[in-house]
Amino acid sequence: MFLAFWIGWALVGLAIAVFVFAWAIKSRQFEQSRKAALLPFDDVEPESAGSESLRRSNLIIVVTVIIIAIILVVVMLALSMQHL
Repeated sequence: MFLAFWIGWALVGLAIAVFVFAWAIKSRQFEQSRKAALLPFDDVEPESAGSESLRRSNLIIVVTVIIIAIILVVVMLALSMQHL
């Protein structure tokens, strides 16, 4: 059971990685990698990242995802401890 638990998490992680990589390819994230590498040396200040409400909503989403992940890990550990 313990091995199946870790294999399951590895497969979930692999599926997420494949999904994110496919999204990056589809949305052309790698097209301007040369330009992105030189951005720290640019003298022009970047535009504002967005409004305060947008940054706040992004923070709420990230915190929510982290909390859900922690809950899932605790539940999986509890289930694996029951079968010992």
